[in-house]
Amino acid sequence: MSPWPFTPSQPRDYSLPNASWSSEMQRLYEHYNNLCEMETEGGEKIKGAWRRLPSYNRSLKYATGGQCLSKLLQGKARIFTRNIEEQGAGFEYVVFVNKQEKTCVCVFQAGHLLEGPPGHVHGGAIATIIDSVTGTHATYLSGPVMTANLTVNYRSPIPLGSVVLVHSSLDKTEGRKTFLSCQVTSTDGSKMHTEATGIACLCPLVWATSWDSDGQSSRCGDGSSYCSERTAEAKQSPWAVGVLFECILFLNDQFSKTFTSH
Repeated sequence: MSPWPFTPSQPRDYSLPNASWSSEMQRLYEHYNNLCEMETEGGEKIKGAWRRLPSYNRSLKYATGGQCLSKLLQGKARIFTRNIEEQGAGFEYVVFVNKQEKTCVCVFQAGHLLEGPPGHVHGGAIATIIDSVTGTHATYLSGPVMTANLTVNYRSPIPLGSVVLVHSSLDKTEGRKTFLSCQVTSTDGSKMHTEATGIACLCPLVWATSWDSDGQSSRCGDGSSYCSERTAEAKQSPWAVGVLFECILFLNDQFSKTFTSH
């Protein structure tokens, strides 16, 4: 019998195809997924320039032991874009990133529960998927971030059930800020639905911590060394739920104190 209160299991990856996906959604998924792997002249499979990012209903599940931790810390909480269990009813999407080009594309299919104007997607839902994509992109490039600013310009409505592409590109980085541009277009690129710009700020705990050649954290003020030391303990024991929980509380406290000043 396991000594742990919860048995670890593989969390559901919401970025994988399901029965609600339209043929266009499936086609674009296969197109970008094929770019994630290339075949050499000798027939050997190698990684391509693109990478599909997994998507879970809680951010904690990305961490080692996070499946169990997510049941202990606000166990009923869910990521906003992944909180509808009915397939095809809400946000159906998959994100691919190209680290070399520092670009990102999301294939997005809007379900019937996202209605705003009759037969069309709510503007808040469009802003939500833009925020999710740019935030994911910035996190992939820079580390854990939170959105500091998002400016959205709506050009043309998106019909419910249709598939669109959400393109995110890196503009620049300044200190702990990442500046991005985003466009929501029809799948053939002929129609611009929405344009946006955003600024994502690296979490203070991550920004304040530097690492030397041996992978050891250095003391950089704001208590960051304290949390990195505790995180190191968690790396030695991935199931150290108490240590991880303590780091999360510390990060939340530090972020609430400093984020509003930037």
